[in-house]
Amino acid sequence: MIAALGAVLPIAVGGMLASLPVVAMAAVLGTIAGRDVLRRFTLGWLVGMLAVGTLGLLLVDVVTFASDSAAWLAGLRIALGVALIVLAARAFLRRPRGDAARASPKWMTALEGMEAGRAFRMAFLLGSVNPKNVVIVLSGVATIVAQTGDVGTQFVVLLVFVLVTSLGVLAPLAALTLLGDRAARPLERFVGWFAHNSQVVLASVILLLGVVVLSGGLAALG
Repeated sequence: MIAALGAVLPIAVGGMLASLPVVAMAAVLGTIAGRDVLRRFTLGWLVGMLAVGTLGLLLVDVVTFASDSAAWLAGLRIALGVALIVLAARAFLRRPRGDAARASPKWMTALEGMEAGRAFRMAFLLGSVNPKNVVIVLSGVATIVAQTGDVGTQFVVLLVFVLVTSLGVLAPLAALTLLGDRAARPLERFVGWFAHNSQVVLASVILLLGVVVLSGGLAALG
């Protein structure tokens, strides 16, 4: 288990940083919609992450058992690393410029008036079917399976992976619960900073994450 945790934690930390857009959404919801809506949003994210992680673990285990070879698993990690690098390039090329870079992102206004049920559904989809998140979670799953074939250990490590990856999304709820209204101003400052630096930050994080996953796959293949 220790080896699997050590191998997957860098990906989990990268996933946590790559989820900054969801962290910003959570921060906005906490300040304009209240803690009840934020709790449902946070729960939706966790359920979505765990769902895609569990399904990915099942599929990778089945294919690994059927193929009886670790070579395809190394190839999967290489493919996922390349996919992350492509996503990083796309995020950088699509960054807003000029007046668009100074304008408030559309997602901020879309959160106004959001109810708890809709917040849960949105976060679930962000955690489960968002392409960037799916690639990151599958990268973690492939790394876990490459380190241990014990299904129980795999699932425990997956839970740790989901928790670490979700720490940023959990932070606004934790801050508002512990600090109350005193947390509103720091959260607003974070949202303001991220709104104008999001694509460059994301591109950098996803690029580094892609290099880590690709390097792990190449090393396993070698």
